[in-house]
Amino acid sequence: MKVAAVLPLISSENEAVSLWLDRKLAGRPALDHLLARVARVAALAGLVVATTSRASDDPVEAFCRAREIACFRGEPEGAEDRLGLVLAAARSMDAGAVLLVRPDQPLLDPAILQRVVDLVAMTDGMVDFVGTTLAQSYPRGMGVEACTVAALDDADRRCADFEARRDAAAHLRQNSRLYRLLAVAAEDGLARPDLDFELCRDADLERIAEILQHFDGRSDISLREMIDFLDGRA
Repeated sequence: MKVAAVLPLISSENEAVSLWLDRKLAGRPALDHLLARVARVAALAGLVVATTSRASDDPVEAFCRAREIACFRGEPEGAEDRLGLVLAAARSMDAGAVLLVRPDQPLLDPAILQRVVDLVAMTDGMVDFVGTTLAQSYPRGMGVEACTVAALDDADRRCADFEARRDAAAHLRQNSRLYRLLAVAAEDGLARPDLDFELCRDADLERIAEILQHFDGRSDISLREMIDFLDGRA
């Protein structure tokens, strides 16, 4: 099954977009660190950044163009309808399944992304949703979800709840009687829900920057390495 990564990034919806695009961590914009991690995942059919056609999202397209990254621009309503936007972006990639990538996770371990993609490939459509978010065991900032485009299309037709549509996979996660869900739990030593690697506000920058600087800005820092670093510093 062809799996493509989709990263929704909408300026009008989230004030943190300028934080991810403009603020530097180890000499590079925060989003560059995440994109470098996604690029390490084998067997991905591609990556597309999904945003809206609103003028406020022009900087998102400019950021992608400068890096030769595909940028899908959907309807203006995509700011409120993440489900519809992600589905349209996935269709533009002719993908059978979608790896959902959140922009607030600059330290996301590529091994976790790879694990989810491998499960999607192994199940080959027998499961509608694979993710670490059904039972939170990984630290925050290590959340990975994937789903089939067929399941997303079904959710798009069924889901009329405004709040649920703001999260592309919410309808799937909330309806285990309709969809086949596979929870991915953290391996031994990585189940640390007490830790937080998300970048959501200016106050998070120092914490993320300290980790990147310790590991020389590497794009392959593992979660285990980061946990060992933080535990050793405590």
